[in-house]
This record gives sequence, structure tokens and C-alpha cells, in this order.
Amino acid sequence: MPPFFSIIIPTKNRAKIVIFAIESVLRQTFDNYEIILVDNDDSDDTARAVEPYRDKNQIRYFRTGDLSMSDNWEFGVKQAVGTYITILEDKQILRKFALEYAHHYLNEERYTVATFPYSNMETPKINTYFFSRLVPGASFLGFKPQRDIHQFPFVIKSDDIINDILFVKDRVSSLPYLPRGITSFVHKSIIEKIQNSPVGRLCDDVNPDYVMAFLQLAVVDDVLILPKRLSITGNLISNGFQLMRKKGEVQKTFLKQLRDGEDAPFRYVPIKSMLIWNAIVNDFKRIQRDMGGHLDNISIPPVHYYVYCYWDIAIGQGLGADMSDAVEEWTRALQTESQEVQDIVWGKIRPIMFRTRMIKFGSLNHLIDVYSAQLLLKYIFRVSSVFDSPIKLLEWEETNRPEMYDMSNLPEINNSDQISPELLKS
Repeated sequence: MPPFFSIIIPTKNRAKIVIFAIESVLRQTFDNYEIILVDNDDSDDTARAVEPYRDKNQIRYFRTGDLSMSDNWEFGVKQAVGTYITILEDKQILRKFALEYAHHYLNEERYTVATFPYSNMETPKINTYFFSRLVPGASFLGFKPQRDIHQFPFVIKSDDIINDILFVKDRVSSLPYLPRGITSFVHKSIIEKIQNSPVGRLCDDVNPDYVMAFLQLAVVDDVLILPKRLSITGNLISNGFQLMRKKGEVQKTFLKQLRDGEDAPFRYVPIKSMLIWNAIVNDFKRIQRDMGGHLDNISIPPVHYYVYCYWDIAIGQGLGADMSDAVEEWTRALQTESQEVQDIVWGKIRPIMFRTRMIKFGSLNHLIDVYSAQLLLKYIFRVSSVFDSPIKLLEWEETNRPEMYDMSNLPEINNSDQISPELLKS
């Protein structure tokens, strides 16, 4: 009998952390699953690191090597035999109740796509695997704990996600509603439908997680939103952060692996520059063209597009990257828009521009931007312990935040067809 869940763990050159992703699955309170470990390493490091786990019956190990990220993910999807699949990146861990909680609502297979939010781990040193938390469940840029997004699971129409959330809410607030694979469970029937579509695959360039979301939203009528934060992710070691730092070799290698050419991240958008949000919007436009469905006739508000592309510029500047070429290209593209759009965009980005201004810091008057100063202050004024592994972080949570792990009296799904505007705005 096939497992209920297929947990696909794609990894590349992160032998020191992928073991934590594996361990977080092995600690689950629900055990009807398989782990598909897809090792895309350039060396044998991961193979050696995971050797102690290879004798586990629930783990299937595949060595790929020299694949693009999306090809590696797609390879894992094709090996899966579970009823539902999810992607667990090597920098992610699952809270021990995650599969039990999801199974409680999916066991009748009534819902083909379910999404969930996640929490963040701070990883202050990129090249050492040193995990810390500011507040249990805290967001990457905030001190407030990230709580469940609602008191009960609820169903929302794909059309509502696309029309009222995706290009309306801010980027972070929209994430719990997008079935990005790394934050969702998708039924095998939907995977087969997408693989038999003109796109032909579930995971594709440039951003395979967002492509997964757009493809699913194109073909399913509604999505089940699971409000509990089932996973924790480390952001500073992500490919996105490395690209935002504009590390030459990282970006060069990434672009060369794209099947559609090095201009694939911005072929269908006005700004011809490698910015994360720009590439995401570009992916949406391509999937909209190829799949249609619920994505048909969706116009992306230009103000939203330019403002959030500028956010990526600001973050890149805050991380020390030279973003002058991106600023020039962003400005050129904006000047092609109506004067009304230009005026609104400039008004909205003024607070963002403030974050990139340089301030003097310390006795030597070292210049530091406001964004980096925030991170430095949070590093200095930690309010929780430092953990040398994310599994110890989980153990700390389980002891000190038992209410997060309470699976008794789980609420019923709100099956109302009409989700209130207040809920979408929350």
C-alpha cells in the first residue's frame, strides 16, 4: 500500500544541514510517509553525511548531480508514490505534529491542495550552521511571535487567491495562501493533471516553488488553508538571498542552468534585471500564457509590481550588493508607465528608500544601512537561547511552548463558500 505522504527533500552541497531536515521528518508523530532524498551535490559530502539514515525503510535515496534546481525537484516528484506530496528543502525542518495535523484534514482526500504558513530561523553566519531564535515563531524581520494565521482551517477559492491576495496583499502576507510545494500538500491526481498539461511538469524554472503555486491555482477550484505553522525555514542560506547579494558565480551558474536561456527570469516583464519578485511575476506571466484556467485575464497591478521589485533592490543594497544597474533598469521601466502610476510608485517607495540610507555606527563612524542595523541590533539583543542545531530548537519549543504542539480538539474546517473580506485582510 502506498504511503499517504511523500516528503521530497532536494539538496545540493548542504551536507551539514540536510540531516536536520531528515531528522525532523523521522521525529513525526504520524509515520505513514516516505522520504525521497534527491542529492544534487557536486561532491560525495551529502552521500557520506546521510549514510547513517540509508537503512531506514522510509527513506529512498537518489543521486542526481549537475541538475538545475527545478530539474532536481521534478526528479523527486517523479519518484513519489504517496497520495500527497510536499517539498521539504534542506534548510527546512518540520515540527513534529506537521504530518499528523495535515492528515487529520486530508485523510478523506476531499481537498486536493492544502497550504500552510511557516516560521523562520535566524542563521546569523552564512557559512556556519548556527541556528538561533529571537522569539519562538518569530518572523525574519520582526520581534513579534508568528502565531497561527487563523483559529480554524478554511477553504478559499483559487480565484479569490489570485484576484484578492496574490497581487494585492504584501508579499509576506500572501505566502500562506500560495501552494508553493514547500508550504503545501498536493494530491497525486493534480500532479498527473499538470504533468499531462502543455507545461508538462510540476517544478519548472525560474522559481520552482512559485511555479508550483501558479500551476495548481490554474487547475484547482479551491485550496484548503491549514493555519498552523508546520515548518521552520532558515532564510539566510537560501538561493534567493545569495542571488540578492548578487554573488557573481552564484548568479552566473544559476542563469546558465536555465533551459530557456539566461534572459528567462525577465523575458515577459518590463524590468530587464535579475530581481526575485521580477522573476516571480515573469513566471506567472509564462504560466498564465501556457496554462490559462483560473489565471486567464489576470492583469498585474503595475504599482504592486514596481514597489515590490524595489523592495528587492533595497534588500540587495542592505546585504551589501551593488544594485546600481538594477536601479537604473527599474527607473527606465517605470518611466514607460503613465504619470499617475509613476507618482503613486514614488510615493510608496519613499519609506523603503529610507531603509537603505547609510547611518554612522560605532566609535569609528562605520557606515551601515538601516536594514543591516536592524539585523545587527537583533543579533545583539537576542531574547532567547542560541541553538547549535535546529533539532534542539524544536526540542526547546516542545518543552517551553506545549500549546503549539497540542493536537487535541482540532477545530473543524470552515466550509463556507464566502470568505469574509476581513479574513483576507488579516
